[in-house]
Amino acid sequence: MEKMLLSVADAAKVLGIGKNRMYELVNAGHIKVLKIGGAKVPRYELERFTKDFIQMDLSDANNVKRMEGRLGDMKSHKPC
Repeated sequence: MEKMLLSVADAAKVLGIGKNRMYELVNAGHIKVLKIGGAKVPRYELERFTKDFIQMDLSDANNVKRMEGRLGDMKSHKPC
């Protein structure tokens, strides 16, 4: 059975981001947590986050912007 609550580090792994970036998203209020011992992220919160922030640029968690143009046009995009 899968755990319903994940540590911040485990939630970051699920999203494929680093722990520091995850804390930035939590501290900015984009991902909600429970405090039970330490901060815990409900699995459904990760699903909500990915749905609510689709097509958004989260490079700066405190200045979220809608992505414009095609992904290939973004400066941070690296060709394969």
